[in-house]
Amino acid sequence: RKLRTIRELFQLTDTPLQSMRGATPSEASEMLTQGREDELLDIVIEKYVEYAADKDFVLVSRGHLGQLGDVFWTAKVAAALSLPVVYVCHDQITPRGFYGGDQVTYHNNPQAYVSRVSEVAARVKEAVDSRGGKLAGVITTIPPGVPQDSVESMFDRVGVYPAAILPFDERFSHIAMSEIAYALNANVLLGRDLLSSQVAKGVVVATRYVPETLETLRNMEPGQLLVTHGERTDLL
Repeated sequence: RKLRTIRELFQLTDTPLQSMRGATPSEASEMLTQGREDELLDIVIEKYVEYAADKDFVLVSRGHLGQLGDVFWTAKVAAALSLPVVYVCHDQITPRGFYGGDQVTYHNNPQAYVSRVSEVAARVKEAVDSRGGKLAGVITTIPPGVPQDSVESMFDRVGVYPAAILPFDERFSHIAMSEIAYALNANVLLGRDLLSSQVAKGVVVATRYVPETLETLRNMEPGQLLVTHGERTDLL
């Protein structure tokens, strides 16, 4: 979805989507877990060189790899491609209801957020510097209640340039239906053209009877993703 968004935003629709991608996040994760890191890096370099051959400027964006090492993989790819790094660093604020959790904010402890971002920024700088790369800056968001000057002072102490400090917007944490459909390799029956504009603000797993499920939905914010068995025609 990120690649499609970049493609549409910069009007690159004349370029085949496949030629703009080194590997999908699932392909990359699989290769990394199998110890095929060098093979994956070779694929990324080959695809980049081919794509950048007739371009004046190329923006490279890395997919989220979770516990497999976002920071160090970013540094390694950037060094291999001789590219400066602008790292997006923020703690996700989970929408109410997602994954059974409650919304996480830092109103009562702004220092917790600053400390967390400081830790990540320092780790990024160390990883990039260790490979002879250049960290051009870090982009972060600020949750409500966190003073901007404390974030700016933190970046100064770490020795990292704040490329952008953005106010937190709840929409950053929403997951588009197109992302969910892609992750599930779903067969979309209706409304495919609307998937990118529709977001899920929470999840309701419907295992109960219709009246109880409806009561649950009435007590929640509109925009809930309803998950149920295909045989539950009463709910469908």
